[in-house]
Amino acid sequence: MWRQLAAQFYALDKPWVLVNTIEYFILKEVEELTIYQVKELIKLLKKGCEASYIARYRDDIHGGLSPQRIRKIIEIYFEVLELNRRVESALRNVIPKVVGVGEKQEVRERLKYCQSVDEVSEIAREYGEGDGKSKAQIAREHGLEAPCRDVLNGKFVDMREFTAHEQHFIHLAADIISKDENVKQAAINLCQLKTKCEILITTHLTEIAKQKLEQKRNGTLDRDEWMKGLSAFSDLVHFKRSAYFIRDYMVSTLNRGEELYIIVWQAEIDSKEAKKFHPFAGREVHPKLKIPFRNWFDYSVKNHFIPTLQLGVKKFLLRRAECRAIELFGQNVERLFCQEGIHDKYVIALDPGWFIKAAFLDPEGNVVSKHVFHFSEESTFNHRAADKLKQWSQYTRDMGKCLVFAIGNGSNTRNTQVAVSKLIQSEQFPEEVEVAFCVVPEHGASKYSITDAAAEEFGKNFDPKMRSAVSIGRRLIDPMSEYVKIDPENLGKGQYQHSNDTKLLHEKRVAVVRDRCSLNGTDVNTASKVLLSNISGLNEELAAAIVDYREKHGRFISRNELKRVPKINEHVFQQCAGFLRVTRPDVSLLKKVPKSMEWNPLDETIVHPEDYALATQLLKDACLTVEDTKTLETILLDPGWYSDKELRIFELLLSKPNLRPPPEMMTEVRNMNDLEVDEIFMGTVTNKTDFALFVDIGVEKDGFVHLSHYLSKVEYENPELTPQEFLQMIEELEIPSVGDQIEVVVERIDNKYDDDSIRIYLKPNQKSN
Repeated sequence: MWRQLAAQFYALDKPWVLVNTIEYFILKEVEELTIYQVKELIKLLKKGCEASYIARYRDDIHGGLSPQRIRKIIEIYFEVLELNRRVESALRNVIPKVVGVGEKQEVRERLKYCQSVDEVSEIAREYGEGDGKSKAQIAREHGLEAPCRDVLNGKFVDMREFTAHEQHFIHLAADIISKDENVKQAAINLCQLKTKCEILITTHLTEIAKQKLEQKRNGTLDRDEWMKGLSAFSDLVHFKRSAYFIRDYMVSTLNRGEELYIIVWQAEIDSKEAKKFHPFAGREVHPKLKIPFRNWFDYSVKNHFIPTLQLGVKKFLLRRAECRAIELFGQNVERLFCQEGIHDKYVIALDPGWFIKAAFLDPEGNVVSKHVFHFSEESTFNHRAADKLKQWSQYTRDMGKCLVFAIGNGSNTRNTQVAVSKLIQSEQFPEEVEVAFCVVPEHGASKYSITDAAAEEFGKNFDPKMRSAVSIGRRLIDPMSEYVKIDPENLGKGQYQHSNDTKLLHEKRVAVVRDRCSLNGTDVNTASKVLLSNISGLNEELAAAIVDYREKHGRFISRNELKRVPKINEHVFQQCAGFLRVTRPDVSLLKKVPKSMEWNPLDETIVHPEDYALATQLLKDACLTVEDTKTLETILLDPGWYSDKELRIFELLLSKPNLRPPPEMMTEVRNMNDLEVDEIFMGTVTNKTDFALFVDIGVEKDGFVHLSHYLSKVEYENPELTPQEFLQMIEELEIPSVGDQIEVVVERIDNKYDDDSIRIYLKPNQKSN
């Protein structure tokens, strides 16, 4: 992916027009690097090296940066390339529109010193061609610019000569003042909250919200979904907070309320306060022209400066909140991909609904059988469904395996769980078979089931409704392989992710997924095309080529055999080889390959083929084999005897995937109506935001653990903590993440409308945590 982007944005013949270098922009954001390290990293990026490869195999350059920090460098790198492209385009398209040699040079310099794409866009808008004339342009056509500038520069002008143009002067002066470089810089500093000013973020109800509330008061409004939404945002109806201390998740919440037409939020700046920071506030003019200047200045502040600040502050906060939301999404998805699958069990996957779609899967995720189940009464399977489940369980017994039900957490999941629990409790299954069930998030399963990718995977004749059931089951068996297929906004991980830019969300998902797929590694002989396409150095075309080769020639014997796949050149092999494991093939296969393609025990490890000779020698010196390293947690080494690279090889040999346990296995259903305050549960974190954790405790809804439980109330509600200070504070705490299992206590249960609106409030069990 990065290689393709580099080819698109970075060409040797494309001029570098920015005054600042790429190294300057990277060092400004990633202070822990030296200029030498940045230059070397840029060389790797120009070659198309990806974050996971750089993180694992090129720490000799970056000194041990995490994949997240390397991704940050890559993001900056491509942002700067895009900035340079935009400036180069603006120099070609904007400069010809600028009148005057001196002003052309001024605009040219402004463009070359731009620090963001927004600055380039602002300059382009400033000199763009409009369809109509502004009032300031009309004033200029009346020849008023020269006397107007004289007044602003402190000279005397007899305004009696221009009595008929009083309004024209106001509009022209306001335009000149607003375009002054010092004024624009002051506005930028205020919009980006670099200058301390009394800027408040406030809200008010929309007209439709007011109408709904009035109908409710009059008793003419039935309970509906809209009123539930209004209730959810009730705390924001009279919201007021300083822009400097408003936290990112609050901004995301405000934005969501605005998207639902419940509230409108804005930045409020008092006129007197705005004037304090306006560069023209202390402007000296001729004593006889103070009154017209004050009128001009007041008009400019009211109609130009304040609206610019209101829009700019809101835009800045939204962008910052979106960046944080996407960062959180990336962290959560990364944890999601670290979940361990269940092994050596048959799975009955149930997709609940008015009728239940069921798929019976073998331990590898292959479909053995499928069926549609119905209830005979609430929470009880009919006879045909029960008989089919017993038949599948007997098949499982014959195969000598255990059985687990993977039940989707969508609509009607409660009845489905109860029905399965009844069968288990009534001992309807063979006593030799251990049976349990668990709840699996079904986010995006239905949407994926109707995509072209799903049709290609399952075949066009495979019922799309059944595809979602298979997806739910496979998420339990091999979570990473299945979740890579789902669009990022449908994964249910993040902080108001549906309100974020889907393109940015997708890019973050791609980056995180590629890193995690790579760093987890995968068996090249079992990995799907989708999973392979997310490995460092590979894409859909190369993944398809690997699968085609596998289908034609059988399993890969060694990593070196990858070089035989069409289009996998030396560079691609270098990027992907360390992340594709090849398990020991049968002895009969080993005899059929040339020496260059022979299997090496290191093919099962994450040691890169470039380092096989060194790794082999190190193992020999330590009297160890590759098989030994699979069970060892550490090796006692004297750092003085080994180089940094040799120590790193030992780390790779001992490295094991850091996976989270699969969902909790249950035999009985927990009922929300049976929950009691102070009851203790072991739960699994399903989502993490900057304001709460969402925890699955085995009922049909996740519980809500407010983040204030991990801080003192004074710390959490401190109104003078900046967003940066707040984030730093919570990042320093050991707050659980997605996939972690924690013990929680039921704090309270709210039910404002009906079962759909129940919220379970939890708190960490302090005695155990």
